[in-house]
Amino acid sequence: ALALAAAAAAARRRERAEDALASVGAGGANDVELQTAHAASAGGIWRALKTGSEDEVKALCERDGEKALRERGPVGETPLHLMLLYGGASSMERSAQLRSAKYVGEKFPKTVNDVYVGGEYFGESALHIAIVNKNVDLVRWLLATSVNVKGLLAARATGRFFSRGAPCYYGEFALSFAASTGQGDLVEILLAAGADATAQDTHGNTCLHMAVIHNQPDMFTLICEKWERGKNEANGSSLERLSNADGLSPMLFAARSGFKDMFEFLLNRTCITEWAYGPVTCQRMPLLDVDTRQRIGTGALAEIIANGHLDLLSIPLIQELLQRKWDFYIGRLFYERVWHMLAFLITMTLVHVTSYADSGLDDTLSQVAQTAKTAILGVVIAQLAAEYHHRKHMSGQSAVSVMFCVTYLASFVSRVIFHDELQADAMLAVSFLFAWFYFAWLFMGFKSIGHFVIMIYEIIMDDVRPFLSILGIFVVAFSTAIYVVLRPTSARSVRDFSGQLVTCFEWLTNGGYEGDVVDAAERGKVLMGFLMAAFTILGAVVLLNLLVAMMGDTYAKVSENAVAKWRLERARIMLRLERHFSTPHRDRLARGVWIVLDGARFLQVQLVDGLTSYEQRDARD
Repeated sequence: ALALAAAAAAARRRERAEDALASVGAGGANDVELQTAHAASAGGIWRALKTGSEDEVKALCERDGEKALRERGPVGETPLHLMLLYGGASSMERSAQLRSAKYVGEKFPKTVNDVYVGGEYFGESALHIAIVNKNVDLVRWLLATSVNVKGLLAARATGRFFSRGAPCYYGEFALSFAASTGQGDLVEILLAAGADATAQDTHGNTCLHMAVIHNQPDMFTLICEKWERGKNEANGSSLERLSNADGLSPMLFAARSGFKDMFEFLLNRTCITEWAYGPVTCQRMPLLDVDTRQRIGTGALAEIIANGHLDLLSIPLIQELLQRKWDFYIGRLFYERVWHMLAFLITMTLVHVTSYADSGLDDTLSQVAQTAKTAILGVVIAQLAAEYHHRKHMSGQSAVSVMFCVTYLASFVSRVIFHDELQADAMLAVSFLFAWFYFAWLFMGFKSIGHFVIMIYEIIMDDVRPFLSILGIFVVAFSTAIYVVLRPTSARSVRDFSGQLVTCFEWLTNGGYEGDVVDAAERGKVLMGFLMAAFTILGAVVLLNLLVAMMGDTYAKVSENAVAKWRLERARIMLRLERHFSTPHRDRLARGVWIVLDGARFLQVQLVDGLTSYEQRDARD
């Protein structure tokens, strides 16, 4: 009830501040302007703290007592909040506002725990302000003065100003604020005062998650060291493995968000050095969070691949893990998949492009062909079921596979049930296209030609697709204009107009200008000549050359990081292949990729001058 009353009072003061601004012609005022206008118009303690008049602040406190300090400004602040805000990072002895705040806090210590009640800054306390201003002395004083230190440390700044995605999203709690702003001395002070390192904000993020967001590796290390040092039997959980509301530990959070520096730091932090001999170092990297074993798609590696973070894939230890998997078992599975797919496509092609009923072949070969068709149908149904089972991990390759299966089944249904040969053949033709597109997608796994497939895909998606949209508008516009000129009103029809659309497209492919059409025009010959000239210049010259230029730019951009994109596509193929095997089967296939010690898996690597074997091989190539 008190909070609601305070919020209502703040709203009334906000209205008065807005009225004050309106009287001088200001419109659309922000919160800073409202605070300034309120301090100027309200008078009393608000004006005293704004001007830094210590004597006036003391006199008002003596006269009105704590009541004067319980007033709320237009955004829900108290006078003490503004004293600290105006005092900034100054020392408490140099700033008149901070000296006033010290007087107020020592005389009325309960005011130290007051928080903003306005929607924009709701929950912000004096401690939050002091931390953001990096005022160490002020933080110490607040903790020493507060009558409820635990409550002060637990205050949560949840207003819109501190929401996720905003520049000042610091994790709500004072400790998270200190970690986000990289203030190690304040982190130590707050932890010593009893701050809870496991406290989670609205999104489940701890102070470690905030250190990841704001790229603060030193704060991450400091908090973990303090946590380990103070850990006891009653507090034995791992702070680094505490998940947020999305189920992400700090490492997984860094992987999903694409924070390369922090992810690489966390990865190297987990590594254990076994021995060193001259330039050679043997290290073990735990795979618990990196390559989750029980559920494919839940580890850091899967997050990197799913979100397409090329820079994270370039981290040496991640490259080493992927290359080990490829060399030991996934490469073999991939080549088997390619050969199986090629055999399937050849069989499917031979079965459907030959008419065994009319070719005079014996019954045995006809039976073989019929059996092959049945087998193909079974494979298609099984593939569609597999895609449905893995529907949560749908990719472009999966979409092509599904379209192939659906169109092939539609062809079968049209032929067998509806006896519609034309529709069945149309669906079959489309299914052949999708089948060979799917096979072309598999070529992304080959380093020698994979990047060419990627370039083609990028050009189609980035250049051809928007070009076709513009081309469609262009063709419809000129088709309509030319059709209206050539045909009188009585001779127009929708069917005839659709033919004009096709004709215009044919003109464009033939170079544009059609002199015979202009000469044969019975009406509007001059206008027709102008339209045909404009059609040729804009279509055949401008649009087509623009497409060529766009494709050239895309090729140049893709070629700059073609290897990195190929590495990502190969990693996606690897993850897709892994999902088809159970954990025990996958472990049998992956023998040699990792070592197992005390039930935990580790990637063991030997570094020569700090380079992994993958980096050494890449340097030689």
